[in-house]
This record gives sequence, C-alpha cells and structure tokens, in this order.
Amino acid sequence: MTRATQQRTDEDIQADIAAQLRWDGRVEAGNVRVEVQDGEVTLHGTVASRTAEQAAVTNSYSVLGVRRVVNRMEVEPSGGEPVPPDDQLVHGAEHVIAWHPEIDEGRIRVTAQNGVVTLEGSVEAFWKKLLVEDLVANLHGVTRAINRLTVVPGKDVHDEAIGQELQSALARNSHMVDGHVEVKVENGHVTLSGTVPSWAASHVAYEAAACTNGVRDVKNNLAVSE
Repeated sequence: MTRATQQRTDEDIQADIAAQLRWDGRVEAGNVRVEVQDGEVTLHGTVASRTAEQAAVTNSYSVLGVRRVVNRMEVEPSGGEPVPPDDQLVHGAEHVIAWHPEIDEGRIRVTAQNGVVTLEGSVEAFWKKLLVEDLVANLHGVTRAINRLTVVPGKDVHDEAIGQELQSALARNSHMVDGHVEVKVENGHVTLSGTVPSWAASHVAYEAAACTNGVRDVKNNLAVSE
C-alpha cells in the first residue's frame, strides 16, 4: 500500500493522529487532545501509564507530515486509583532494577514523592541510563521518573573514536540511506544534526548513538525531511 506524499494540511494530520489513537487499545483517546501547527504536534491530556504515553507519541510520529511531537500529557493511574505510598514505590523500583542482570543496583539511589521517582547515582553506559528510567517509569503508580543518573564509562574512549564508530554504525543501517547525519562529540557528549527521511530514521540514529561505547549523553537535533 502506498500513500500520496503531497503537502498535507494540519487538519489532515490532526484527523489521522486522532484515528491512530482511537485504534490503539493502549490509549484512552478520549483523554488526549491533539493540536497541530505547521506539522508540529502537541499532545495534551492524561494517560494511565508510561506505556500509553509512549504509544501516543509513537502513533503521532507515524502519521505522514508530522515534523515534531511535543508531549505535554500527564500520567494518572486509571480508575482514580490512589498513588502507592512513597516507600512502596521505592521498594518496587529498587526491586526491578536489582533483578535486571545488566544493571549494578548498588550504584543507584531511588527516592519517591507523590508518585514521582528520582534516580541518582551512576551507570557505565548511556543506554543503561535510558534502560533504568524505562524500568522504573513503567511501574504501577509511577507518574514521572526524574533521571539524574550520570554516565561513567568503565574505560575512556576518545571523542574521535566515538564519532568514527557511530558514523560506521549509521552507514550500515538501511534507514539512513537517504539521510545525512553530522556527528559532533565533545567529552563523550554526542550531538546529532542534519536531515533524515523519517522519524524512524531519527530514532534509529539516536539509538545508535546511545549504544556506542564511551557515550555519556546524546542530543538529537536531526530534522525530518518531507
């Protein structure tokens, strides 16, 4: 199945996103308001979980003509369920972190206040920082995860080597055939700029940077072409 690539109006985009949200059983579409201006989408309202929040954002990006999605939704437990006590949230977060074989739980401190969980301490890789946040943010009762983890690689990797490894990984990826990605690395902090053909390509580039050895942080400034 192919779709026309002519210029789409904001109304077209809004209608398609609304339809996507109604289709996806993970999202209570009636609680999400969609605004579109010049291809930039803003999502307002409430969702019952981090899974629903991520689904709404992903569905929005999947619509033809979307340039950027701004997430202003809030996570509220469904059915008016009360937020679990802070100590219960901390225990749950510590438990799920401890059970993951690739995370050293001894380097991470967890605190909670009214459903908001804060993560502090350190991990050895940037992808582990993202993983810990996802593990905790998807727990029942967690309305937001504040990720203050720092990345301390087990061994130093020169910025030039990080850039070369990342560019090689991108060159091997089929999503990047029609894209142009510039990689800048300073003290392990990676900035991606340039143009890619789709949101999927932008996401792939970000994931590639996150998984490259020696990376401490990633800023994605990639633009999506039409």
